[in-house]
Amino acid sequence: MKILTTMALLLLVLQAGAAGFSGTVKQTMDGGGYTYVLLTTGKGDIWLAGPQTAVKKGQKLSTGDGMLMSGFQSKALNRTFDQIYFVNSLGAAAGGGAAMGKAPAGKGMAANPHAGMPLAGQKAPGASVAKPKAGSIKKATHTVADCFFQPKLLAGKTVEVRGVVTKYNEGIMGSNWIHLMDGSGQSGKDDLVVTTSQKVKVGDRITAKGKLGTDRDLGSGYFFPVLLENATVKVEASTKGK
Repeated sequence: MKILTTMALLLLVLQAGAAGFSGTVKQTMDGGGYTYVLLTTGKGDIWLAGPQTAVKKGQKLSTGDGMLMSGFQSKALNRTFDQIYFVNSLGAAAGGGAAMGKAPAGKGMAANPHAGMPLAGQKAPGASVAKPKAGSIKKATHTVADCFFQPKLLAGKTVEVRGVVTKYNEGIMGSNWIHLMDGSGQSGKDDLVVTTSQKVKVGDRITAKGKLGTDRDLGSGYFFPVLLENATVKVEASTKGK
């Protein structure tokens, strides 16, 4: 139960607030305990991945929020997705015929630990804040964009980033997890995840100083191209009392 609880809480940290998806299944495949779906939507085709679920080509399908991963490599499928959204579950639109997903039985896997968990953006009012405007936050030694676009140069080095806490979760896998934005970076590469032992609040303006890790694979499809690890955090402007 402890492992399942950890994974359920980890999902809250990792989901990054993309809008829900609805459309028609164009292609589907299973691998590594996940179902991968190419969904045709009103804005084009997108790839989704969720707990293994019975999904058929031509089926109407809708999901909740998801987390965008760029350049995600699925070892089970032996392919790389340029962009794919990991979602809490693959549910059907009305009359579509699919139920909420469950992870496959066997190989030590139990029922999907994420099923029924609230999404990060739905946890509570004020649980997240918008990305700051570009140029609104004074740069520390590096920006969020620097971390994403210079990973080989900065890997293993100590960097300091100033930004706003847009999401925050405590006590997961022995750390507190911060989503930090400073207005820099393109969509999908503008949200730096920080681990720390210190506590902050959503909306705080902070500087976070730590070593930049790259290509961190936490399993179950959760992969960080960059991660600011074991950071020392200084709160420069607090939301306390607001």
